[in-house]
Amino acid sequence: MSFSQAELADFAANLFVNYDEGFEGDTPLTDEIIARVEEELGYSLPIDYIALMRQKNGGSLKRCFFRYTDTDGYECELIVRGIYGIGFANNNALCGQMGSRFLEDPKNHALPHIGVYFAEEDSGHGFFALDYRNINADGEPSVINIYLDNFHEEYIADSFADFVRRLTADE
Repeated sequence: MSFSQAELADFAANLFVNYDEGFEGDTPLTDEIIARVEEELGYSLPIDYIALMRQKNGGSLKRCFFRYTDTDGYECELIVRGIYGIGFANNNALCGQMGSRFLEDPKNHALPHIGVYFAEEDSGHGFFALDYRNINADGEPSVINIYLDNFHEEYIADSFADFVRRLTADE
């Protein structure tokens, strides 16, 4: 289910902190930048990702805790450092110098080419990806967490919208 206008306003006001660590995308975010990013990545970005980025184009998170139940039934918590904005300018924007394709480059982290890496864990050892191998009933990619150490993948959310809705500010 897509974000409502009230949710988007809330996320724009309360999801991100007032400083950035290189996650913000290009501003102003235009249709042309979105099209160039999608062409470079080889994927159409989820509607909710674009809608949120039009409100606030990436950044470090205030609501940084993500809780989920793993495949063994254990409750887990991840700390999400930031969401990559749409663009090219900042290092960690989707197409920035250290963005999604950088993470897949064999000379760098060599993460598997499964979709779009859009966020990272606070520890720097894990990344979050839109997994285009697993598309939900609404045509949106699921979200996985993948670790650099062993490339272990863990399914954590049905969609980008589900992922963002489950971020909280409390430990």
